[in-house]
This record gives sequence, structure tokens and C-alpha cells, in this order.
Amino acid sequence: MDLFESLWAGLRRHSLVFIGFTGEEEGLVGSRFYVIALTAEQKTRTAALVNVECLGLSPTAMWLSHADPQIGKVSRADRNRLNLHIGARNVEQVGRGTQ
Repeated sequence: MDLFESLWAGLRRHSLVFIGFTGEEEGLVGSRFYVIALTAEQKTRTAALVNVECLGLSPTAMWLSHADPQIGKVSRADRNRLNLHIGARNVEQVGRGTQ
């Protein structure tokens, strides 16, 4: 909610949509439903997805190996402007059991 509230004030060049999905651990049920329901135009206008997961359990970080380079640049700019530490993590295979 703090992120939402901090972005509420002021004009933005882009629209921001905050969504809470359900059934993600059961096969991305909510997010898949959302994407399927988008029109082709809405999909074309979508520039980025920021997944906020496990809120408050660790320092803010971005999944570096999967992030678009432009998102990384924006994150650095915001980090400097807001005096925040935003780390980088590569978390392939984290949380996956061995076969």
C-alpha cells in the first residue's frame, strides 16, 4: 500500500494497474486469467510488469536476469531520487524441489 500511495500523487506518463492475483501457487491461475482477458490492444500497450511478492520479508530487489534493461535504468533513477536501496537478485531455481 505504501508503494501505491507514494505513486498516487502527481501526474504520470503511464497508467499503473495494481492487481492481487489468486491461485498463483496452483499454476498461475489468476494471472493467466487476467492475461487471457486482455484485448490485443491492451497487451500491446503493456510495457512492464512489476511483481511484488513476499512483501516486507526482505530488502527490495529486482530479478536482474529477467528484468528488461530499461526497467533497471528506471529503478536506478527512482532509487537515487528516493534514496532507496534496490538490490539485484538472480533467483533461478529458488524454491524448486529437486527431481
